[in-house]
Amino acid sequence: MWLHNRTRTAGSIGAVFAVVSTVLILVGRIYFDEALPVAVVGVVVCTAMVAIVVRGGVNEGAARWTLLGTLVLFVALSPEIPVDIPVSVSRAFTLRLEDLLLLVVLLGWTVTLHRSDHVYLPPFAVPFAGYLAVALVVTVVGIGVYALPAARAALYLLKEVQFLLFALLVANLVKSRADVSVVVTAFIFGGVLNATWMAVQLATGDLGPLFHTVDIAKWRYGPSLLGQPSVLASAGFYLPPVFLTFGMLLYRTGHRVRIICCALLVAFLGSMMVTVSRATIGATLFVLSVFTFGYAVRATDRNVVAYFVAALLAVIPFTVLNPLIVRRFLPQSVFSSIVSRLEIWNEFLAPPVPAMLVGFGKGSPGAVIGPAEAHNFYLRLLVETGIIGLVTFLLSIAVILQTGVKLVVHSDDPLFRTVGTGTVGVTAALLIVAIFQDVFINVKVAETFWLLIGMAGAVWRLYLDRQTDGTEPENV
Repeated sequence: MWLHNRTRTAGSIGAVFAVVSTVLILVGRIYFDEALPVAVVGVVVCTAMVAIVVRGGVNEGAARWTLLGTLVLFVALSPEIPVDIPVSVSRAFTLRLEDLLLLVVLLGWTVTLHRSDHVYLPPFAVPFAGYLAVALVVTVVGIGVYALPAARAALYLLKEVQFLLFALLVANLVKSRADVSVVVTAFIFGGVLNATWMAVQLATGDLGPLFHTVDIAKWRYGPSLLGQPSVLASAGFYLPPVFLTFGMLLYRTGHRVRIICCALLVAFLGSMMVTVSRATIGATLFVLSVFTFGYAVRATDRNVVAYFVAALLAVIPFTVLNPLIVRRFLPQSVFSSIVSRLEIWNEFLAPPVPAMLVGFGKGSPGAVIGPAEAHNFYLRLLVETGIIGLVTFLLSIAVILQTGVKLVVHSDDPLFRTVGTGTVGVTAALLIVAIFQDVFINVKVAETFWLLIGMAGAVWRLYLDRQTDGTEPENV
């Protein structure tokens, strides 16, 4: 009873502060064009609320839902908060709300570990930890041999460690089917909030994030997320909402539910379209088409294909809202982009083969070799961590894909199959985007991806437990 009352009190306090913070942020945005002071207040308030909940215990359902929902929404909505700590000549340290939230939750989780038997390691954890170990060794060598700036190297390496911590935290916090539903709902809700903000930008003509904490001039192509102006981040963020919604369209039944899924797909795909990120848009449409074709071949209910085609047709008018979309997809524009990337790739392939096979360390692009962005994540990994790092990273991705495919093929639970579809779809799309962008180190995209992968790891454990005890899937 004490724990229940504590959790309810924390939730009430959090709700009140969330409303107040939202109002203050809107006032700051409208009248002062600056949200940084309010964002700092929001950090203090939210972390205090989460600390109260963690003190109550992460093993209690309502506390888990609060933590999981807050974590996903912070990633979806958080702006970059500049901190006056230079990392390199061209890069400064920035803080996000989810960074502090993760720190608080990890501390609380560490305190409560004695209540559980062990820390659950999902299938992808070991190979990805192996990749990080390789990256650490190569980076230390790079600092000593190639004069790689230590602060820059630490920033890039620790950020990827944080991605793994995000996934492990979610994988261990999600303990029931209801928890999975909360995380999926938070993903969809975060997508709806950002899509709504993009619609406001299109209607008013005032493009840019709600939170003016960074200079947005160099990022401006089309509408932005609530807290992030980057084109790649704005487009890549919608991958989990798109593929989770698509999974619901495939495996949920009922005309009304599918109409809602179609509406959500139109909103998310339309928002992705107006960001004019060619690689993300093309990869998403390709993977969705492959999924739809495979489903149409095997499934008896072909109506899903009609719903999906209707959603795609409804997205077409979004191209009219931003003529830049058409111009960027013209053959000459695409060809020019490919040529410029080939020139960048040639710079990264210039060093001797032995040095390329060993690697120069995390953060070496722009500091030791070539420009700051390789515009090809696989080439970047080869330069940073060598062939061993590239192979171990791809091994972890292969394990993730295998887990998602198993959930889709073997599970009878529509929710589990939805998560499996989201896992396979987002991972496949990012693998394609990675040919043209350093996408797996884009903070907004990577954090969203690893939260989804952590949930997939938890769902896999729930699926195995269900197979062991023989329980039937819950009704949807």
